[in-house]
Amino acid sequence: MAQVSRRPYRGLDTETHRFGPCLTAPPLVCATFAPPATLLSTGDPELEEALAQALKDPSHDLVLHNAPYDLAVIRAKFPALDPLIWDALEAGRIHDTLIREKLLVLAVDGDLDFETRTFDSTAPPVLGKNGKPKKAPPTKKKRSYALADLAQRYLGKDRFASKGADVWRLHYATLDGIPSAKWPKDARDYALDDAVDTVAIAEAQDVRAARLSVDPFVTEPFRVAVAYCLYLMSAWGVQIDPEARKRLE
Repeated sequence: MAQVSRRPYRGLDTETHRFGPCLTAPPLVCATFAPPATLLSTGDPELEEALAQALKDPSHDLVLHNAPYDLAVIRAKFPALDPLIWDALEAGRIHDTLIREKLLVLAVDGDLDFETRTFDSTAPPVLGKNGKPKKAPPTKKKRSYALADLAQRYLGKDRFASKGADVWRLHYATLDGIPSAKWPKDARDYALDDAVDTVAIAEAQDVRAARLSVDPFVTEPFRVAVAYCLYLMSAWGVQIDPEARKRLE
């Protein structure tokens, strides 16, 4: 069985303006943390300092779902936090439940696109005669790595009822700049659930990983850092040498 050791998790999530073309790191509206479950908005003066402390605190690891997006949003809003983000990445203190799930899938059956057997968050892989994981016949069911799907699978929690077009997740821009104490309860609860569920999912993923013969998360720090770099390139492009480009043309 793999030995999966770590510091305690602290969940981090953001809510933003609408994501769209040429706006892949939209304006930040709030950040949520758990535990303890805490929400701070752009209307709360302590937001930047709370993010800085979360990034600096060596007593816990941060866990996010789709970390590159949230980190890019935080970096865009608070450029002074950029060095702290890189420090946390270099120290291996930032985890991503989306990337972790893909690493688990690769360790169990290797098919990132389709579920090849009934999902069981606690079952070890089926081994063939050669001692390697045996690939089950494909079910052709498309895999989903959305936070709501992982919450349903690992936690038995149905979040799909609140994921429709008219829920708060599509309208947080209307709360930008408003102190969190003045937010509607539904808007607060929805945002807080993301951070709380992310921690619970990460802990369940650790339980699943510990049942495997190898640690599927050994490359996670590298993969999270690379994913963040690539996301920044997609959001803002890359610097080039204009003279060299002219020579190539």
